[in-house]
Amino acid sequence: MKLKFSGFVSIIVILIGIACLFAFRSVPVTRIWSSYNMLYATKSVSEQDVLEYLSRAGCKDVISLSSQRIPVRSSVVPIEPKLNSYLNDRNYYFSDQEKAFNLFYIPSEYESRTEQAVVSMQKDANIQAGMDGHEKYPWTVPLICLSVAIALLFFAKNRHPFALGAVFPVCMSASLPFYPVASAVCLELLALFMINHIWGRRRYLFAVCTSLWVLVPLITATLVFFMVSFQCGILGLVVFFASVGATCLLRSRELYLESKSPFTYELIFSARQLPLMYSRTAKATAALMLPMALIFAMFAVSSVVSPKSTVNGLSVPSPAGALSEGQAKIPALKEYYDWAWKTLAFPYINLNAQNSQHVNMAFFEEEAKEGSVVTVSKFVHTEDGIAQEDETVMKFDGKFKDSLKKEIDDLDYPAIEKLMKSEGEQTRVAYSSSLTGKNTASTVRNGVSLLLLAFMFLEVIFMYIFYFVIRRKKYENNK
Repeated sequence: MKLKFSGFVSIIVILIGIACLFAFRSVPVTRIWSSYNMLYATKSVSEQDVLEYLSRAGCKDVISLSSQRIPVRSSVVPIEPKLNSYLNDRNYYFSDQEKAFNLFYIPSEYESRTEQAVVSMQKDANIQAGMDGHEKYPWTVPLICLSVAIALLFFAKNRHPFALGAVFPVCMSASLPFYPVASAVCLELLALFMINHIWGRRRYLFAVCTSLWVLVPLITATLVFFMVSFQCGILGLVVFFASVGATCLLRSRELYLESKSPFTYELIFSARQLPLMYSRTAKATAALMLPMALIFAMFAVSSVVSPKSTVNGLSVPSPAGALSEGQAKIPALKEYYDWAWKTLAFPYINLNAQNSQHVNMAFFEEEAKEGSVVTVSKFVHTEDGIAQEDETVMKFDGKFKDSLKKEIDDLDYPAIEKLMKSEGEQTRVAYSSSLTGKNTASTVRNGVSLLLLAFMFLEVIFMYIFYFVIRRKKYENNK
């Protein structure tokens, strides 16, 4: 059997699909912070020794206490005035509440290297150390997809093409075990099952490419993949073409065996003459509601019962909701804005005004408010002579905050403000030993993921209902 050019292309596409499934794989990880892993090490070990272990493991841009500097200075008043306690309070980030451990923050891209450093510290020097992140593979996600594929395979009329087409989507659910991905894979498997009974008939491709019963679930699945992440969307396309390539190879083999057979036959009905949604596929659509409802319920429960980050029972800085009375407040991005505003506004406060001490204390003690302005008086020539005007030199608004964010990005050292920025303006931070971790299993927000899962579940229901509406109309017309 000579392999045609199309066969070589199919094999290449399949190999690319296998490579991408391996290269794009992702395992959900729970950690306290969105973009950083936290490492804790006993204070009996010097900070420099811990940084040395991290450096040897290849970790870069490690945020530590010794690396902190003053991020903003006034060009007018180079001496840093004591405006509030921000610079001291940010040091809370680098110690647990009991002051027994030093804390370090490493960009999440170095997670595996951080694990290596922790292992080295524990083995080489018996240092008490650990990190907050841990992987947890959700086996139920790919198992649901595998169960759906096996069930549909059992009822498939042509099992070989269905099995070859289904293997790559199922592998994708194992490579990216995320709930929206699993639900989208179920839609792809349903589409494969619908076209299974027209396999090998004339005008097969035309029937597949023009049927809404096939196109709607496939397009929905592709859109969901891209909404999860761009990488997931690309992998979804690669997996689709790999499935096509595998079925093309199977069809080439069947045609080759037919050409060698002394007797061949032609199916009377073309693919276009057979409905894709009929009693068997309608039952499969109805049955698919169960696993998709299960995926939806599992995701809803996992969103309510948030994952916990393990830090050996330590009380460490963590994103918090509303701070309770008396709870130590650790500065976040909002407090940084306030401190930077007062630092830059300090040179323009009038020290000669009446009750200036009271005015200045009020300015530094009150929290900066949106729309607050700092003005200076200047004298200009007018038709009536010299007049005094107030000129706005600073305004506490979105533009001011954006400039501060850019300055944080431009800092040439690993500043704790970079972690604050990655968490956003609404984050509040406090010591906590009951930590709610951030799960990287979904790269879209929980609300969006829940909507996607609900939409896909409802789509299957509407497909099933629509089939019965059409069938009933046909029955009434034939009466």
